Amino acid sequence: SRVSIQQLVDFFSECGPVAFIRMAGNEQQPTRFAFVEFVDITGAQRAMSMSGRNLEDKPIKFVAFIFNFLVH
Repeated sequence: SRVSIQQLVDFFSECGPVAFIRMAGNEQQPTRFAFVEFVDITGAQRAMSMSGRNLEDKPIKFVAFIFNFLVH
């Protein structure tokens, strides 16, 4: 089965508020990737600990963690 953006939001919401998700890759392929942005660093750090868990029988794997912030 295909994983939807809403399923990703639901899955990662237990880590903290999700600000943005963008799915990428060929929709016809069984393996795709997504960019997940959290409202704060805490959510992103919690998400890193979810690597290896399954979503729709597909393992979640993290390949990068990027932290950007704006100073006002």
